Amino acid sequence: MASAQAMRKYEQYHNDPEHRARLLQYKRDRYANMTLEERTAHLDNHKRYWAETREARRVYRKKWEAENKDKMQAYAQKLRGSPKGLKIAAKGRARKAGLAFNLEESDITVPKVCPILGILLAVEPGRTGNTPSLDRMDNAKGYVKGNIAVISDRANSLKRDGTAEEHEKIAAWMRSKGLS
Repeated sequence: MASAQAMRKYEQYHNDPEHRARLLQYKRDRYANMTLEERTAHLDNHKRYWAETREARRVYRKKWEAENKDKMQAYAQKLRGSPKGLKIAAKGRARKAGLAFNLEESDITVPKVCPILGILLAVEPGRTGNTPSLDRMDNAKGYVKGNIAVISDRANSLKRDGTAEEHEKIAAWMRSKGLS
């Protein structure tokens, strides 16, 4: 469990802008005049501080998240369907699945219309069929440059489980039955 002193130090740093500004300026001035040995010692102290306050930071973050659910939901809504939001979500999925990832926000362009189904892409609360979705064209390659496309969530769901041949068979069957 985090010590009370570490928790106070962490809260003071994050809740007082003047303290934070003074501390950052002090660090800039101090670091500019350090010798190599002093820089090494400074880095060791920095690592020790972050190790000591890890639990306090976790507790503080959980407390903040519990008190600010509306802010978190608004931020999540703001990111939904944006290049930044698609990149953040893809990076998490790549890390979890052990896939390659080297995308930048500039690699992700969200079109106005789904290139597969031709439906208008829209960002709405929750997931809908016309929500922008990041597709890996070749699933074996991961989220890498040149292997992604932004398509509708509906198109991605349809594409996810079948091969091109299976999709063609389904389309032929639907046409034979007069379904569109």
